[in-house]
Amino acid sequence: MTEFMKAQKEAKKKELEQIIISPECSKFWNENNRDDFKVVMVQPDKLKTLKLSAGLQIVADHIHKSTNVTVDFASLYDKNIMNLYNNKEDYITTLFNNWNVCQSDVIGIGISNPSIIKNMFEFLEKSNVKILKKDRTLYKDPFIIAGGLGVFNPAPFFGFIDAFVMGEGSIAASKIIKKYQQAKKENIPEEQLNKSLARIKGVYIPKYSKKTKFQTIKDVPNTRRASLFMSDKKALIFADYSCKFKCSFCQLSNVRGKYSFQGIEPIKKYLKEFDSIGVKEATIAGGSVTNIPTNKLEEVFAWGKTNLKTTIPVIRSVRVDDLPRIEKYLDQTEIHIAPETGSDYLRNNVMLKGFSNKTIFENISQIAHKISNVRLYHLVGIPGEKEFDRKLFVNLVEKISSILDQHHSQNLIEIYMYPLLPQPGTPMEDYTTIGIKRFQRYSDQFINEAKNKIKKSTTIEIHPLEPLWHLLQRITNTGDKKTGELLYEGYLKGNNFESYTSVCDKHGYHWREYFSNSNKHDNTKAWKNIITGKESFIETRKEMIKKSIEGLIDET
Repeated sequence: MTEFMKAQKEAKKKELEQIIISPECSKFWNENNRDDFKVVMVQPDKLKTLKLSAGLQIVADHIHKSTNVTVDFASLYDKNIMNLYNNKEDYITTLFNNWNVCQSDVIGIGISNPSIIKNMFEFLEKSNVKILKKDRTLYKDPFIIAGGLGVFNPAPFFGFIDAFVMGEGSIAASKIIKKYQQAKKENIPEEQLNKSLARIKGVYIPKYSKKTKFQTIKDVPNTRRASLFMSDKKALIFADYSCKFKCSFCQLSNVRGKYSFQGIEPIKKYLKEFDSIGVKEATIAGGSVTNIPTNKLEEVFAWGKTNLKTTIPVIRSVRVDDLPRIEKYLDQTEIHIAPETGSDYLRNNVMLKGFSNKTIFENISQIAHKISNVRLYHLVGIPGEKEFDRKLFVNLVEKISSILDQHHSQNLIEIYMYPLLPQPGTPMEDYTTIGIKRFQRYSDQFINEAKNKIKKSTTIEIHPLEPLWHLLQRITNTGDKKTGELLYEGYLKGNNFESYTSVCDKHGYHWREYFSNSNKHDNTKAWKNIITGKESFIETRKEMIKKSIEGLIDET
């Protein structure tokens, strides 16, 4: 056995020792009395992230319950393990059954963010699966499906993926697998197969699908909305769907459609289940947890204090508007908020978030006696932004540090800093993005100024978006088929920042100060073929933002 295969085996052993499996899980990897047909669900990231991939788990469970196939999971591993890979004898195997991934019938890949395309390339290559669709033979090589918001614009993935699932994928993915399994038995011609798959609701097949309706939670009724396997320290409950806040840069509400809350009884049910199997912490997740009616959230926390022995319900993200209302139920020292900018004008008229710095300060003050760790999200390169606006975020951090200092001798402020990246299907989809060099200058300036403003009791950790992810996400977000081909060329040349930027230079893509239009070869915008029902709403919001920006001097 090679060093890579030994390290892979050991990593999976450790992972399986940590996993807690829900009693509601169908054990979809169990091969007893199942057809000889293998489906591998892939999280193209590190092995440990599989425990957090509740959406992928839910789809796998549904496939197992609605078909007679067997499903397993696979992923990449930590870099120290992947560096042992030698393509002569090595290959990635699945988590539970140790299948060779390249011998599976179908591979389903979760693409939460389009920048994962580089991970997808690496996973396929190191599973000995041909990356290019044109090089694979139907029914002999694995048939590859991709889903997740990262493929809402499917065009950059056209050369690699056979079928796309748009939106909630449980039913659509299951139907693809049923049809493909039958087609393989009958050796149906490729064109006939693709026409058949294109008729499934929520499925997009390049060249065969004209318009595809994005599937929402209403299209997959009675679907579980919580982790099926997890660690003792982390489980997820999806309390709601979409988001009732209409931030201009975010796909959550702009693509997913109408907001819905699943009610507190299912949340209580999941919490009781997790409590019975020894989970210590269950995150109530959603677009923002305070999408949930505050009185319902209060009821869940109050119920948890009297009915749960082991599991503590926690929240991940909260609107600052609602912080004081849930303060007495918070059983945690960390909170995440997303002011995005220090400018009230940009936040409310361009980002369309709808709250002020005054609200941030007042409401953090009311919970500061409990909270010693505040995570902030900061966007730069907003249309109309000036240096003055960026300094306002430094002032915001200084004020939060002062508030925390009044209550604790040790505090932590974490700041995740990103360039504004246009997301397809949002009112910001047509705007440009600041380049990597410019973003680095803004980041350095912010880091230097913020560190000089905070109190001695505060430790500040600032995490600017890594240059490679900045590059990949900007190019793929609104890119076309040739964008995917360019990135594949960058992967072959080294799969690192230097290889991708050299390919961009070769093909005339600007990336240093500002990015080129990454859809320059094909202006049809493939995501316009995905119907969300929000199209007129998006156009109205675009006009609102345009009027708000007119007259501002844009220094970005």
